[in-house]
Amino acid sequence: MAYAQRSAQVLQALFAEIGVTMNIETTEFPAKWVSDVMKGTDYDMTIVAHSEPMDIDIYSRDPYYFNYKNPASTRFWRR
Repeated sequence: MAYAQRSAQVLQALFAEIGVTMNIETTEFPAKWVSDVMKGTDYDMTIVAHSEPMDIDIYSRDPYYFNYKNPASTRFWRR
């Protein structure tokens, strides 16, 4: 997707300004991304159009592909 590629390029340039090297690996979406990133959690950073019916709840799901863990957040969303 064009927005993802461009976003990666912008991030790469911004990181370079502070001396961090970022390699961009474009992957086929959705099959390879779902297999490698969502199911395999094999990534350091990912950019994807994220839309689910219950998006706000994804931050409290354990496990979920981006491995966000914050007990305070989990308690908030599980009320």
